[in-house]
Parts: sequence; structure tokens; C-alpha cells
Amino acid sequence: MITVNESYTCLHEDQIQDQSRKIERLEARADFKEKRLDELNDKIDKMDGKLDTIVDTVNDFILQSSQQDNQLEVRLTKVETDMKNQKEEAQRKTVWIGVALTIITILINVYFHMV
Repeated sequence: MITVNESYTCLHEDQIQDQSRKIERLEARADFKEKRLDELNDKIDKMDGKLDTIVDTVNDFILQSSQQDNQLEVRLTKVETDMKNQKEEAQRKTVWIGVALTIITILINVYFHMV
């Protein structure tokens, strides 16, 4: 026959075993979650590295674009200056041709009046 004391001890033993099993399950879940968090942190670190690469690439592109814009601006200024110089040169040639034709006309008139 089981005494009250033995029954009480068995009851406590069952509760202790139940609590131990619950603790083991909780520890197992905690270990799983910790591993999962570590995996997620590793993925986040990789993503940070990729984002840094993308940001560096975008910054390089912006810098190159700015440099190319400056180069284009310099080329455009040079082309505008060349066109202005060519226009002035053409105007000077036109003036010289006009003066030369005037002198030739005068010389022809003088020559034919003398003859």
C-alpha cells in the first residue's frame, strides 16, 4: 500500500519531470532561435556589404558623370570659341576682299583713263 508521503513524493517527481521536459523544450527552442538569429545576422552583414558596394558604385557613377559634364562644358566652350574665331576670320577676309576689289577697281579706272 502506498503511503501518503510516497504518493506526495511521486506527485512531486512527476511535476519535476514535467517541468524538466518543458525546460528542455524551451532550451531547444531557444537554441534554434539563437541559431536562426545568427543566420539572419550573417545575412544582414552580407546585405550591408552589398549595399556598400552599390552605394560606392552609384557615387563613382555620379563622380564620373560630373567629370564628363565638366569635360563636355570645356569642349562646348572650345567649340563656341572656335566658331566665334572662324566668324571673325571670315569677316576679316570679307573686308580684305572688299578692300582688294575696291583697289583693283580704282587701278582699272586709273589705267583706262590714262590710256
